[in-house]
Amino acid sequence: MRFVCNVCANSYTLPNGTETFCTALAGINYLYCEDVKTKMSTRDLANITAVLDVPQIQEEILKMKLSCDDNWKVSINDAEEKLAYFEGRQRYPLVDCCGIDETSISDDVARTRFNEYVTKISAIFSDKSGCRYEVSLIRALLSKGDYLMYFNSSNTFLKNADRDNSWRRFLKEKPSENTTYHPHTLVTIDVRNYFRQVIDDPLFDANNVVGSLEKIAQNRSDDIPKWRKLIIDYPYILNNTSVTALGVNRFIRWNNEETQYPHKKDCADNYEIDLLPRTAITGYHAELFSLSKYYELKEKVFGELGSVKYQLAKTNVEQPYFYLENNGNPYVKVLYQDDCCFRFVFADGSEKTNVTYKDVENELLSI
Repeated sequence: MRFVCNVCANSYTLPNGTETFCTALAGINYLYCEDVKTKMSTRDLANITAVLDVPQIQEEILKMKLSCDDNWKVSINDAEEKLAYFEGRQRYPLVDCCGIDETSISDDVARTRFNEYVTKISAIFSDKSGCRYEVSLIRALLSKGDYLMYFNSSNTFLKNADRDNSWRRFLKEKPSENTTYHPHTLVTIDVRNYFRQVIDDPLFDANNVVGSLEKIAQNRSDDIPKWRKLIIDYPYILNNTSVTALGVNRFIRWNNEETQYPHKKDCADNYEIDLLPRTAITGYHAELFSLSKYYELKEKVFGELGSVKYQLAKTNVEQPYFYLENNGNPYVKVLYQDDCCFRFVFADGSEKTNVTYKDVENELLSI
């Protein structure tokens, strides 16, 4: 029963249509009539079970063989319960982290290492609903690298719910199975290594997950790209504190459109990086660099012009900005340029360019 449930839960093509569902039932029936543990491991599973998840079938066979040992049986059953969010999939700690195969049945060191990884992972994904402190997890992951998955024409920070755009899908697939995308190239490295770097970090504490994730995030290097620094340093963005920037899908997009103020687009920071409250970019949305600077300045007062306000853009050819107003009208708009610099556009049509990120406040004070 566990074999059937785990294989079905992790075969993502099953809901796609009547034909695939019926084919899956035929595959399950075939497996039921076989000796799964012995005969199936020598068969060409791809031809037998066209729409079932072959890696999951292989994992279930491996767990059956390991469970012949009572200690392994306890460990695997314990992992099944602790990692309930992953719907029976233990391949990441079992194979990808520990390299365990059927020859490991008498390897107590490997089993202990597996138990340790299960404890770490289950501390983060502590129940069936997933991670209860996703903002801290996202920031810790970004301190290690660009882990974002490409989904639905955008990159995503991931979320608990859903089948595709989720943490369970992230840890399920190798890059060869779901090649990720960056504005400059396809990313073929295994981005799950960034998750492993988090849970292997000496600062990580399974007994104090939130506190340790925050320490890992705050311990970020100064050498990482600016866009990652901003997400780490301004959690208001992920929390939608005063500007609704990210929706439930947490989509982010490096805007390739030609706007009024074109970007160089030669590195990850030389883009307008849009934060999407919905699936499509056509709709009111914020921009990462301008929004983070807004959060840095929003509690300050700039003379008679008061405090900065933020303006969302409606289309993908417009650019979001923050501004100071005079008598209800924008007096100066501040838009992200490139090279960690901003462009000031004044009400009289004049402009000032190449205002560095750190000099924006002084420039506004001088106005």
